[in-house]
Amino acid sequence: LLISLMINVFVHAMYMSQATSEFDGMADAAHLLKIIANLCVLVGLLASVFVTFRSEADALRTVRDTNLAMAREVKDRTEAEHQLRDFRDNANDLVQITDGDGTLVYVNQAWLSTFGYREGDVEGKNAFDVLDPIDRAGVVEVFASLKEGKSVERYISEFRTKTGAPVICAISATASRD
Repeated sequence: LLISLMINVFVHAMYMSQATSEFDGMADAAHLLKIIANLCVLVGLLASVFVTFRSEADALRTVRDTNLAMAREVKDRTEAEHQLRDFRDNANDLVQITDGDGTLVYVNQAWLSTFGYREGDVEGKNAFDVLDPIDRAGVVEVFASLKEGKSVERYISEFRTKTGAPVICAISATASRD
């Protein structure tokens, strides 16, 4: 467009310099060429605007498709998390998730019922708090094995409920690095 404008000025100046009067053939040709050049510039500008709007529409479509895909992903993950939590909470097995030091991060409903706790009671509690002191050394070894990346299958240990009643459990565990 810039080159077209420069050619327009150059040609207009060339024709106008050869014109002998205001309305002779050279002056008319210069004006006609100027009008044609201005129309070409206008068409170029309109085409440029059209291309810009077209690319913006494509970008908007891409953003919209990406947002829809992300929304579907969030919905799918939320549903999967709900299903997993529902599965864990309704399992008959006692499920507990701890951090590396044994602090309880999650316990399922069966665990709460068996040990006599409510959900708020276990916040900040350590798995060793419900372990029978006699079995502490063995469970410390289990934790050490887990920290080394090993799995534990059916390690028998005695735990204590909130009221002190014994509960014999077979521990199966796998460490996660999340």
